[in-house]
Amino acid sequence: MFWSPAHVADAAEAAVRALAWPPGAYNVVDDEPAPGHDWLPVLAGALGVPAPERSGGRAPWARGAVNARARELGWAPARPSWRTGFADQGVVGYGV
Repeated sequence: MFWSPAHVADAAEAAVRALAWPPGAYNVVDDEPAPGHDWLPVLAGALGVPAPERSGGRAPWARGAVNARARELGWAPARPSWRTGFADQGVVGYGV
């Protein structure tokens, strides 16, 4: 399963900008969708807790969300990757 996060500050900025965007659906996510087995250990490390064990059972999603439509209207995430976002932004606010 892929996860496409956005930091709460990036999501808030996009929401304000969206007031002037044409009607429609927009993905407001960072630039690096990732499967849980990639990002969960990084999040656990940032939180100082043990990483969960990897388990199976679910069919993987083919991809995460893409923010191209919002980018076309001038929005870009200030935190483009969850990899640096967890460590640099103190984890708080991630996962919107």
